[in-house]
Amino acid sequence: MREIESLRQDHVVLRNARWSDLQALLARRKWPDTLELVAKLELQGTRDVAFELRKGSAHETRVGYDAKRNAYYIDRTRSNNALSGSEFASRHEAPALSLGRDGLIRMHILLDRSSVELFGNDGLVAITDLIFPDRSDDGAGAYADGAPEIISLDIWTLQRKRLVSIEESRGIIKAERMR
Repeated sequence: MREIESLRQDHVVLRNARWSDLQALLARRKWPDTLELVAKLELQGTRDVAFELRKGSAHETRVGYDAKRNAYYIDRTRSNNALSGSEFASRHEAPALSLGRDGLIRMHILLDRSSVELFGNDGLVAITDLIFPDRSDDGAGAYADGAPEIISLDIWTLQRKRLVSIEESRGIIKAERMR
């Protein structure tokens, strides 16, 4: 993930914090299109915990962990009104396999305008999904059915990079534009 690390910009940190601290932090600002979020959580009896991303007045995408099912998930059921009710509006999950000796939940989330990736348990679990939020869906939140403790949380805004196709890098597109 060195390539991602080179794109990191603004950095927000929480250590040994309450869930309400996280909720206040996420709710107080608009978030850019590209983010990296790394969290280490202690559930303390919490059955479901999630980050609410691309959150707006009617939309959000939840990325989290369901202790009852022992599974990480991305829930797109409220990601976009135009797609709700379709097969797109669904929840995808993957078994957590092993939480490690310390029993902590680890989530590494990469977010851009139209996709979200979740890596759980230091990469043992991976889920990638497309999302199509409204332009105004630039908020974030945190959901839990209990009071998990935040051992550590790091959020970085990521520098946006323009992708260049192979043809463009060879000058083919430039030559066609000159005609």
